[in-house]
Amino acid sequence: MLFVAYSRGARRRGNGGITSQQLIYVDAVLEEELGPMYVGVHNFHETYFGDVADLETASAAVFRMCMEGDRPLFREGWSGWPEDATQDHVLGWFAELSEKLAAFAEDYWPGNDLLEGPS
Repeated sequence: MLFVAYSRGARRRGNGGITSQQLIYVDAVLEEELGPMYVGVHNFHETYFGDVADLETASAAVFRMCMEGDRPLFREGWSGWPEDATQDHVLGWFAELSEKLAAFAEDYWPGNDLLEGPS
C-alpha cells in the first residue's frame, strides 16, 4: 500500500509542492488502493451505527480512559505515533493502539451490566 503525504490545500496556498498531474496520479493510486470513498453521505452515522446500543456512552467512556493515567493514550493527539511514519511502523502502531482500545471497551460490549444499568 502506498502512503502519500500531500494536501490539496498546499497547491492552493501556492507553496508549489505538487502539480496537477501529480494530484491526478495520486488520486488514481489512492482510489486503486483504498477503493471509492464518499464524503457527506446522508444519514451515514444513523444507518451504520444507529442500532449499536449505547454507542455514545461507551465511546465517551473509552475515550476518557484514553486520557487517564501516567501515560495516557491520548493527550493533545495519540501517543506513540512513529517518528518514521512508514507503512510498517504506522500499521504496527495502529495494531497496538487497537488492542488497547479493545481492552478498554471490553466492559462496554452489549449485554454488559455497565451499559444496562441497575435492574
